[in-house]
Amino acid sequence: MRYPTFSVNVRGHTEVFSMAMGRRKEERQESLFIMAGALQAPRHVFYERLNRILAQHGFDACVEELCRPFYAEKQGRPGLAPGIYFRTLFIAILKGSIPNGAWPGGSRIP
Repeated sequence: MRYPTFSVNVRGHTEVFSMAMGRRKEERQESLFIMAGALQAPRHVFYERLNRILAQHGFDACVEELCRPFYAEKQGRPGLAPGIYFRTLFIAILKGSIPNGAWPGGSRIP
């Protein structure tokens, strides 16, 4: 039986190597995909309380009404819900992810 070969030429010296066929391992790899229902982010008391307080005061409905003029009804894909956007921005400011209190776009926080 003849194995495939390859040669390597280094500074005028040629060496020929034989290659043997690899073998598949018997053990199976774990599943690559995870069902979306199995995923759950860790809960934090602060964020749960914040969401409860904002819901009690109608934050999402209020922000959606204030932002309505800036959202197109039928053009392009749906935008991010304003309540989610402002929550994310608020958390980023609290965690210091936005340096020197700068808003996206370079303006300063009033």
